[in-house]
Amino acid sequence: MDDDGRMTSAELVEALAISPAAVSGAVRVLEQLGWTRRERERGTRRDVYVVDDDAWRSALLQGDRTYEAIEVAFAAAAAVAAPEAKDRLDLSREFLVFVREELVAIAARWDERKRELGH
Repeated sequence: MDDDGRMTSAELVEALAISPAAVSGAVRVLEQLGWTRRERERGTRRDVYVVDDDAWRSALLQGDRTYEAIEVAFAAAAAVAAPEAKDRLDLSREFLVFVREELVAIAARWDERKRELGH
């Protein structure tokens, strides 16, 4: 990315020496992960890809939503499982609940740290 964290597809193709299709596929994955977003380039009809200043925080919280979906699946499986399997599924679900709570707490502590750093 440029110093401002913004590049068009053509700029990415040139800078990385890869095909437009490769840029398209890579950007799609990065958007799904929450690491980049697509905007209109100011004053044009071209798309520009933007990396947030705090992309890692966004990526961390994206994982939080993934864990939530797995928790729901574990709960559904535990509802019909044999007792031994139910215990394992419940423990796994509780671990993911714990991880999600910790991720939210980590993000809050990071926000405080950024304020301390003047960002």
